Amino acid sequence: MVGGRHYSPTSRQRWGAGWLTIGLAIGVLLAAGVVVVRAARSAPAQQGPQTSATQSATPTFAQDALPSAPGAGPCTPVRVLASFENRPVLDALAAAYQGDKRSAGGHCVKMEVSVAQSGLAQADVVAGFPKVAADARPAVWAPDSSVWLSLAAANAGAQGRQSVIPAVAKGIAATPIVLAVPAPQAEAAGWREAPPTWADYIRAAGDAGFWAGRGQPDWGAFQIGRTSPLTATSGLIGLLAEYGVLDGHLDDLPSDAVADAGLRDKVRTAELAIVHYMASQEHFFWHVRQAGDAGDAHAFVSAVTSDEKAVWDYNRGIVSRDGVTRDQQPPPKVAMVPIYPRDGTFFVDSPLAVLDAGWVDATTRAAAEDFVRFAGTVQGQAVVRASGYRDLAGQADRDVAAVGKYGDTGAVRALRVPDAHVLAAVQDSFSDVRKRARVLFAIDLSGSMRQPIADGRTRLAAAQAAMLAALDHFTGDDEVGLAGFSNTSQDTAVAPGVIVPVGPLSGQHDALVDAVNHLEPAAQTPLYAAVSTFAETMAGAGYDPNKINAVVLLSDGQNDTDDPTSDVQMSDRLTALGHHQQVLIFTLAFGEDADKTTLQLISKLSHAHFYDATDPLKVTKVLGDLVTSF
Repeated sequence: MVGGRHYSPTSRQRWGAGWLTIGLAIGVLLAAGVVVVRAARSAPAQQGPQTSATQSATPTFAQDALPSAPGAGPCTPVRVLASFENRPVLDALAAAYQGDKRSAGGHCVKMEVSVAQSGLAQADVVAGFPKVAADARPAVWAPDSSVWLSLAAANAGAQGRQSVIPAVAKGIAATPIVLAVPAPQAEAAGWREAPPTWADYIRAAGDAGFWAGRGQPDWGAFQIGRTSPLTATSGLIGLLAEYGVLDGHLDDLPSDAVADAGLRDKVRTAELAIVHYMASQEHFFWHVRQAGDAGDAHAFVSAVTSDEKAVWDYNRGIVSRDGVTRDQQPPPKVAMVPIYPRDGTFFVDSPLAVLDAGWVDATTRAAAEDFVRFAGTVQGQAVVRASGYRDLAGQADRDVAAVGKYGDTGAVRALRVPDAHVLAAVQDSFSDVRKRARVLFAIDLSGSMRQPIADGRTRLAAAQAAMLAALDHFTGDDEVGLAGFSNTSQDTAVAPGVIVPVGPLSGQHDALVDAVNHLEPAAQTPLYAAVSTFAETMAGAGYDPNKINAVVLLSDGQNDTDDPTSDVQMSDRLTALGHHQQVLIFTLAFGEDADKTTLQLISKLSHAHFYDATDPLKVTKVLGDLVTSF
């Protein structure tokens, strides 16, 4: 109970139900024995996960063959809903499939790949895509991991809906979860030659003198980056491994261990090494790139839990500021190295699921199943390897392996996944053990916030609704405050400034709601002065090194004020603060008039992240994505 009212389940807590069947999905993918990953040397392809005595034989792939004649037109459309991570490989598979030369149910095939975040897609799958016309719904769902299939199936059951997720879905790859480490740090730690265990990794994170003991005292503390266990497989695996190591049961965490208060205390302490949580591994890699290109590769993070393929993307110059759009840039100045914990890791599978749905007719199903068949052929698996993944036999493309620096360890075990109840307990525990946040929301209150948006609300009304929704992402012992910024030519002070001082949410939830609802636009936009003022406020007397200290700044315009603070003065203040107290400044561009360039610079200087809500109708979703970093 917070502020005299009962909380509804937070968005973090609402994710929990679906994990009850994760073990079943990952169990399809993970082997129950030793999997060997060897470095690529003179072999024609990178050697990957191999079979053990408890596994079936290494899979052999059938040759694909085009039919003697293509099917009749018009071609049957097969719509594939991919995750952002899998979009490139699905596009490549669709092109290689040559649907216009196929015959399924007597018709040629037209592949159509669309994209959506896996979490949003699973909700649509469960609901049956009610906002999409029946003839435009996907026949194949391709999330990045089978955990999303399990989540959708479990949520469908919880809602009394008939699940459209098939009992068996075909994984097309075998990609290990790794510790992605900037190359200089990997060399200094000695991890390329002698990979750490998960226990070594966790101990490093708790060792303030780790880098000093390796001749790098200027690198500060060993800092970990990890995605949220509520939204990303790599985040869940990282937290699971932490529990397993600290309980002494990495392979078989007991079902009752996660609830043990002593173990949770250990996990809570280990979580203090987290820089902050992010929605995707691409968000972290963006900042690693910025730091490395500036000659300061150690400044942002020491290691990130990610999948192996993401390291290949990074090293070849693929960047994504928002985890959605992908840009090709030159290779980074500082490469990353995938480190495979020597006591084992977990693998994810990139499944293709032909939906058991009424909108998938017999002809479409035949075509979809033929495409899935193709993905498992010699030709399809060659596409998988060329796209950066290991194929179903664990092989990786030689050139991919060289760029991605795959296989730096001699061998890695495929760890067993614990039963579904343990996984659910680990995921549900995140709200209890995660590093706590200390956050000041700063809202632009310039006159332009009165302007209407497409749905008839003002910009400010949309921002207020997004802010109130964002509060549900925090727990009672997170500290949250509210500030607004504007001024007039007669009074250049940032006003109204801090409205609700940062304090435990449990004691001031209602006060925050009331203050948000009473925000009013004023006149000018003192952006530079506001950033400087609020950053210094958060670095002041209440600063807590054991919390994520941050400002979340939403602005719809440019610096437009009589206040004399310049952009150079603001930048100098942020840089000076960063040398003493880390205050992350997450910026959100709200509306087309927002100064995206300056907002991006502000976040970059503070090692936080920039978010784009230039479409005001999306501000609630974008702000929700932003606060997953806490």
